Amino acid sequence: MNPGYFEKIVVHGLKLFSYIFKRLDKVYLERDLDHIVKDSAKLLSKYLPVSSYGIKIMWAESETLEGYLDRGFVVIRMKYHKNRARNIARALIAYMPYILPSEARAIIEPDLALALSCVVAIRIAKHDPEVVHQIYETANVNWRDYSRTTNQNSS
Repeated sequence: MNPGYFEKIVVHGLKLFSYIFKRLDKVYLERDLDHIVKDSAKLLSKYLPVSSYGIKIMWAESETLEGYLDRGFVVIRMKYHKNRARNIARALIAYMPYILPSEARAIIEPDLALALSCVVAIRIAKHDPEVVHQIYETANVNWRDYSRTTNQNSS
């Protein structure tokens, strides 16, 4: 039996119970995102060399969005929201820079990394218009925050 098929069954089972229990919703989101990024990495690897790290989410109380590598996983620290599309969009944007080879990540500018993350995330989420909308919203907020800090540093 294909392990990916079993993972899909588990994800769908978690989805059913996630509507009732908040804790299961968090587990479902993490598993669903892991499945999404693994499938996307397979597709992207046809066109460019990509890393296919797993994804782990650390749910924070504060409004934060950051990612870092830890033992073969991209750990994303972010606040949980009831809006699933927002959670998925924010996690995809935080994850995307880590699929690039480490050499590319070392030299790429943060604003270009954000733009690339958004383009790839939108391509991945194209079947879900609400997630795409949330990607645009998240990118807009991140871009404003980034622009504000670079303008202050140049003054």
